[in-house]
Amino acid sequence: GHMRKLACGYETVDGCNVVFGESCAFTVDWLDMAGSNAVVSITNNAFVSVGNELRFVDGNASQLSLDGGRVRLPVLGVANANNQHLSLRPLLFNGTVLEAVRSTDLFMNLSEASAAPLIRNGGAIFDTMANEVAIRGKGFAQAPGSTGALVKLGSGMLKIATPMSYSGATLVSNGTLRLDFALASPSNALDNLLAPESAVKVSVGAALEVVGATNAVGELLHRQTLRRLVSEDAEGVDVRVAEAELAVNTLDGVWRKLGLGTLALTDSGDGGMPFTGALTVSEGLFAVRGARTQVTLDVPYAGFESDPLLPAGVVPSTDMDRRGTAATGCPGWTFTSGDAGYQRNGSYFSTTALAHAPEGVQTAFVRKNASMQVALVFPVTGSYTLTFARCPRYYNAIWYTNHVVRVLLADSVRGTVTVTQIGYRTERVPLGHVTAGTHILKFQGSAELPAPSSDPCTLIDDVRLSGATDAAGVDALSSDASALTIETGARVALDYPGALSVGELVINGVRYVGGRYGAATHPEVFSGTGVVKSKSPGTALILK
Repeated sequence: GHMRKLACGYETVDGCNVVFGESCAFTVDWLDMAGSNAVVSITNNAFVSVGNELRFVDGNASQLSLDGGRVRLPVLGVANANNQHLSLRPLLFNGTVLEAVRSTDLFMNLSEASAAPLIRNGGAIFDTMANEVAIRGKGFAQAPGSTGALVKLGSGMLKIATPMSYSGATLVSNGTLRLDFALASPSNALDNLLAPESAVKVSVGAALEVVGATNAVGELLHRQTLRRLVSEDAEGVDVRVAEAELAVNTLDGVWRKLGLGTLALTDSGDGGMPFTGALTVSEGLFAVRGARTQVTLDVPYAGFESDPLLPAGVVPSTDMDRRGTAATGCPGWTFTSGDAGYQRNGSYFSTTALAHAPEGVQTAFVRKNASMQVALVFPVTGSYTLTFARCPRYYNAIWYTNHVVRVLLADSVRGTVTVTQIGYRTERVPLGHVTAGTHILKFQGSAELPAPSSDPCTLIDDVRLSGATDAAGVDALSSDASALTIETGARVALDYPGALSVGELVINGVRYVGGRYGAATHPEVFSGTGVVKSKSPGTALILK
């Protein structure tokens, strides 16, 4: 049959079920999951076609259980002003094939306030057909006890543009799966749209993409780690990485690396599997990394929630900040003049909600050429990264932008940030190689650019530092069964001591048999401290 609109579960009692059952063929323009406590199940061989939208409306307490059959629709969970994208009970994926009838970056966009959709044993199956569609909003989780997978069907593209926490496999049977960081977070740092322990399997003719973005100085904002990446195509699967990094612990099968981003093979340090497949590096960077121990530093008052907190909502608002030598409520931090200190939401520095602290109720601030600093203990020698949230000051209807903030460690500039956007952004600043011991981290402001009222000012919050020890060897990744081909223009970073053994090595069309190759022999191709050891043909003994 056909209906203009069907609201399932409207004013029903607890325990009511609405079932699209065996061989049901049903067409509706709007299919609504309504406000009470019904369970709406699509099962068996049912085929439900939705002309416009499948929505969660009017209280949103009914539950949609996708237990089989097919649902063909333009969008699932549409965002609008009426909360018709909010599902209070988890949507259940359990074997229904969801078919996308048109291209859209809002194919699925449940509110962040929704319950997380759950993947049950039947799996979450998306058939893009020939279209390009995106999953945004609330990410998926794994149902307790389930091993179900997310499955990509159809010749088009499925974009995952929100962080997922499900632990089952991701199966790319047809078309392209894109991990779209650029769509999910175009200007903010973000790691992992899939859970780092995930496995992704790509079938014959299918492809995988990881697309990210860089900041104003060209540094990567987006990284994905996967436990295992499997090609099921003997002729090779394309993996394209653009303005992002994809790091995998285990690489199985035959692969061709495209795009100017980074594909990294990393030793997890827990006795991982050797690389036994074949990889052709056609573009960009391929990195091999030894195991590292991750380290998180203790940053005192990282969110600048002083002890005691500053008063809220007082007059004058200047009583809601502390400056220079008066800013003593965040022990460990030193604010070098009256143009630096810490403040509470609603103060002289943050009179709009967009400038309120993303973590807690207070932030630090650095104005004009002022600075602030803290002494930090780096427990081990290794490579470290700083992240922090930053926002221009807002007061009297003015955003005080165009502030330049330099990050220094031990009096050495490690990064420069120009604060131009309103609202908070997360910055990631690589600090490089740092020796163990105590070092001074400093945020140094500069009024070198034209700014409103010649008074640039930046709010700083949520300061975090993490790092990793120097790399270990990569014996666990070595295998005489592997093949590495590096085409002209591609580069390889060897971040480990010692050698990675491969069965076959081809560089710029030349096969190398036996020997060790690295930055010393091919500086135009290799960088880093390691070498690649190519399998020797052995020794021939001729007896006459």
